[in-house]
Amino acid sequence: MEYINEHLSQDIKLADLAALLGMSQFHFSHMFKVAIGTAPYQYLLQQRIERAKELLKQKERSIMEIAWMWVQ
Repeated sequence: MEYINEHLSQDIKLADLAALLGMSQFHFSHMFKVAIGTAPYQYLLQQRIERAKELLKQKERSIMEIAWMWVQ
């Protein structure tokens, strides 16, 4: 969870997350869903949306700047 939240703007792969914990991708995905209630990709997507909402509320960046953060 901490790794995902710290690297939201980067390309996070299921294989990378599983490797961090020394698990297979299948086992990691299954255990993540059991623990969190959602698949890793869905969690990642939700966190990115929440981060974008926070940035938009601050009004210090344009919508384009915020959008660009996620495609680099």
